[in-house]
Amino acid sequence: MENNKTCPSCNHIADEEDRFCSKCGVQIEPQPSFIYNTYVSGQQISGEQREMKDFIGNEAEYYMDKFETMTVLEKRTTWNWAAFFLSPMWCFYRKQYILGLMMIVLLMSTTLVEGARQLLGLIFSVFMGATGNFFYKTYVEKHLKIASELTAEERLNYYEKKGGTSYLAVFVGLCCVFLFSFIVVKLF
Repeated sequence: MENNKTCPSCNHIADEEDRFCSKCGVQIEPQPSFIYNTYVSGQQISGEQREMKDFIGNEAEYYMDKFETMTVLEKRTTWNWAAFFLSPMWCFYRKQYILGLMMIVLLMSTTLVEGARQLLGLIFSVFMGATGNFFYKTYVEKHLKIASELTAEERLNYYEKKGGTSYLAVFVGLCCVFLFSFIVVKLF
């Protein structure tokens, strides 16, 4: 038999998986408590969360808290200062190479717009600051789904290749920026 919960407001019996009462809309369970960059002590980590933590690597708790907040609040935006200040380099550091290259091309294209370069650059930075965690969440979930079909050894190799962080990618990204800048200066 399925376990049921009672709404704290109207005492309506709800299904176990319900977060909100279907009768009055009140939240049945309190929202998870988040503490910046750490899980609340005593909180159990599921196998799925452990896999995500292994895939993300550096700052895994920070991103997992952000992902959980987005899921619980059904939002696509949470703020990320690193993505705001270092948009394309943050993408490369987190191994989101296509997104990083797109950001470089977009930012370089702003140099061609006379008088609007700073404004467009700021708009791109704010956009990435607000949506960077969503893009990264999508990236992580996609690769965890792919990895779930691999053997344990293949999964570890896959995590090393697609997950974690990369200073080398940041260096390559900076080289791309300098190369694109050089090309733009020579052409225009």
